[in-house]
Amino acid sequence: MKKLVALAGMTVGALAVAVAPAPAQPSLRQYLAAMSWPMRASVGRTAPVRDSIDGLLGQGDPPYLGGIAFGCRNLRAVEARGHLLRIEPPASLEGTHARLSQAYSNMRADCRETRLAALEVVAAMNRASKTGNAKDKAALERTAAAARLSLRRFEQTTLRSFIDAARVWRAATLRYAAAVGVPPPKWLKALPLGR
Repeated sequence: MKKLVALAGMTVGALAVAVAPAPAQPSLRQYLAAMSWPMRASVGRTAPVRDSIDGLLGQGDPPYLGGIAFGCRNLRAVEARGHLLRIEPPASLEGTHARLSQAYSNMRADCRETRLAALEVVAAMNRASKTGNAKDKAALERTAAAARLSLRRFEQTTLRSFIDAARVWRAATLRYAAAVGVPPPKWLKALPLGR
C-alpha cells in the first residue's frame, strides 16, 4: 500500500510539473505602455533626418550635413532609453512587432553609416577649403557624390521601410485593440506616419 501511495504521489508531482503554466503574455495595455515612448521618439525623429537629407540634396546647403549627423545620432539614441528591441508583444502581434523591430534595427544600423557619410563630406569640405588644393577639391567632389547616393538610398529605402512597418504595426495593433475591447491610447492614432 505504501508503494501505491508513493507512486500516486510521484505521478501527481510529475503531472504538476508537466502542466506548469507558460510564462504570461504581456497584456495589450502593458505592451502599449512600453511601446509608447520608443515609437513616438523614433517616428518623430525620422522627420528631421528626412528633411535634412531633402534640404542637402535639393538645395546643396552644407549646414544640412550637420542636421543629418545630429538627427541620426538622435535616432540611434532612442534604443538606450526605449529598449524597443527588448519589448515582448502579445502573441497576436508577434509578427508585425518582429517586422517593426527588424525595420527599426536596420534603420539604427544604416543611420550610423549615414551619419558617417555626412561627417566625411564635412571633413572633405574643411580639407579642401583649408588647402585650396585641386586634389582635395576633387576628393571633396567624389566624397560628396558618393554621399548623395547613399543619403538618397537611406531615405528612400531604410527610412521609408521603417515608416511603412510602423504603419502596418499601428493598423494591426488598432485591430487587435478593437478585438479585445481595449481602447487604444491617443498617441497610437496620432503617430505622424502619413497617409
